[in-house]
Amino acid sequence: KGRGVIPLEPNWAQQEIVREREKALDEGRPCRIIILKGRQIGCSTIAEALLFHDVTTEANTNAVVVAHDGPSSEHLFNITKHYYDTWEYREFFPHRYSTRRQLTLDSQGSNIWVMTAEHHDAARGRTIMSAHLSELAFWGQPAEAMLALNQAVPALPGSFMMIESTANGVGNFLEDEWIDEVSGQTDYVPLFFPWWRHPEYIPCQGVHCLDGSCRVCQDATKGLRPSDDEEKDLVRMGCDLAHLAWRRWAIPNKCMSNLDFWHQEYPDTPEMAFIVSGVNAFPETHLKAV
Repeated sequence: KGRGVIPLEPNWAQQEIVREREKALDEGRPCRIIILKGRQIGCSTIAEALLFHDVTTEANTNAVVVAHDGPSSEHLFNITKHYYDTWEYREFFPHRYSTRRQLTLDSQGSNIWVMTAEHHDAARGRTIMSAHLSELAFWGQPAEAMLALNQAVPALPGSFMMIESTANGVGNFLEDEWIDEVSGQTDYVPLFFPWWRHPEYIPCQGVHCLDGSCRVCQDATKGLRPSDDEEKDLVRMGCDLAHLAWRRWAIPNKCMSNLDFWHQEYPDTPEMAFIVSGVNAFPETHLKAV
């Protein structure tokens, strides 16, 4: 965000993802993760880092990035290419192909390529060891695409599949999958990253501190108290005053003073994420009360 190129130092959410990946490796089982999140947490960045790690440390490894459309897939793939282009060991890993949609490393015999969920059968006939599946809630035919991908990625130790998505309404494929995973019906580990845990969402935007201790944050929180039931619920969940102050700033400045837009972009809980997104047949206030 500072416009520079710096080494990747995983933030709090990225560290949780890496820990789940390492735990699966240590226990000798496949790694399956599903993530529901707010905006700008960094899940895609760490997913591409994990795929890049896999193809550069393991020979004959195929990795794939899947998003809901072509531009989104290519954007995510560009993160991986950026890792390669700025890597200090690049000269030891020459590539055979480096295009907008594929990176093949000669020395490893490994590949990363991109697919769109629109071509839901593209994974059939391939063997994939690592997959990043982005914005599943917005795939046109998610069940068909996931069926093909589930067969392409073997359930072997070391294999990796990570679904990350914002919500897109209730009663759809993503919500069904999330409910299954939360209830333990599949091997996927569900992770929810609420906005109020992100250290940068404080008055100084993380420029001066990451814990609300700087002068900017202290001035913004001076005399601040929860003013309504929603703010009181946030505090009970663990939201501190610095994040609460940022929320009051962000609703008019980032969400045009529209509380519905705020709830959609920055959900407090998984349940809220599904209720406030997409197009629902019933009023949001009634759904929250159920």
